[in-house]
Amino acid sequence: QNLADQQAIVEGLTGPGVHVMDVGATNARQPFGRMFWDQPTNRWTFVAYNLPAPAAGRTYQLWFVTRGQKKVSAGMFDPGPNGSAMVRATFALAPDSLAAIAVTSEPAGGSPQPTTAPFLVGSAAKSE
Repeated sequence: QNLADQQAIVEGLTGPGVHVMDVGATNARQPFGRMFWDQPTNRWTFVAYNLPAPAAGRTYQLWFVTRGQKKVSAGMFDPGPNGSAMVRATFALAPDSLAAIAVTSEPAGGSPQPTTAPFLVGSAAKSE
């Protein structure tokens, strides 16, 4: 099972239909991340680095933001001791309907919609 999981991660990061989005900080901190979207399989892999530990009673939440500004949770996460994190999700979304991805700080257990301004934001605009 572990080998199959690793193979799925590699395929989700390197496949011909994978769209990559860079994610940068919206404040003076320097955390950063990258979203890999394997569009043919609807698999998403988000990796982040240099994240501070969330405040007590808080967690980070990853959001898909549609062109109509609908925000869909892609999961909650806490970084490891070195500030890195990975979130994997499977979510069907038409390639032209995604505007951005965002990360917010939310109460432990997450929120149905963001309650804070995102501190990481990545545009879904494709670079040609």
